[in-house]
Amino acid sequence: MSQDTDPQEAQAIERVLGNRGRDVEVVERDFRRPRRLSAEAREGIKRRLEADLPQVEKSLANLLGERPTLSLEHVRETTAEGLFEDVATPLAALVFEADGSVGWLMWESRAAIGAVETVLGCPTENPKARRLSAVEAKVLERVLVQLAGDLARPLGLTPEKPRIAQATEGLGSWRDAPSPDAHRVEIAFVLAGPSGKSKLSLYLPGVKSGAVKHLTGQPGELPEHLAGVQVHVCARLRGCEISLDQLLALEAGDVIPIEARVGDPATLTVEGFAIARAQMGKHRDQLAVRIERLESRVEEME
Repeated sequence: MSQDTDPQEAQAIERVLGNRGRDVEVVERDFRRPRRLSAEAREGIKRRLEADLPQVEKSLANLLGERPTLSLEHVRETTAEGLFEDVATPLAALVFEADGSVGWLMWESRAAIGAVETVLGCPTENPKARRLSAVEAKVLERVLVQLAGDLARPLGLTPEKPRIAQATEGLGSWRDAPSPDAHRVEIAFVLAGPSGKSKLSLYLPGVKSGAVKHLTGQPGELPEHLAGVQVHVCARLRGCEISLDQLLALEAGDVIPIEARVGDPATLTVEGFAIARAQMGKHRDQLAVRIERLESRVEEME
């Protein structure tokens, strides 16, 4: 080692030379694709979406008349620049705004046509890609708006100003935003529905590491001194309305009928803060609630 090398430089060189001979993994990187989310953040998004898929399927079933099956294919970062240059038309796409930028939910036209025809009660055996009528476009918009909202909400985003696009001219441009940013998170699904399997692709703007950090990792270990702390857990059900004179006439022992039934939604609160969405049910002949979705943002209930 040269005498001109100070101790810190020598240690740095030794660390580099010490890595020789070890197995080093080389990962292919396409620098045209932006990368802002850590692998841990992307994995957190996948876990959260997969946990929410049963509820998303149930929500779609109410619109389609039968329950589809959704499976997550991938979560990756991409660029909106040239994203739809080679896309086939006519499109079955929802255009929306989120975080001040444009986003898209794309569905294979053939499958979208089959779903719409099923909803309208006139299914065909082998639906073909074609332009939608005004009525069909409204049906498709309702389905895709519900789907985009269910999938974007866990990431802290709310799709706004939705519209259906059937041609590339209607997709808008990422450059039209007040602060143009081509970065998008692509979330791809395989949907098994009325017309067989098809691909759904959601392109979300505004997904940042800070917005998804609550999705990553496992909860830290509870400090020992907090282990015995008691908290009040409450399931809030659908309420009922009674007149003021009925309220004032209530006495001990009176029964107030409520409209809640098994299968109805409920909100799970801890010390007055909503932490989860649940569903009323029964367990071993007792009323119970099943947690359907944990809230990404904890809010105080009024």
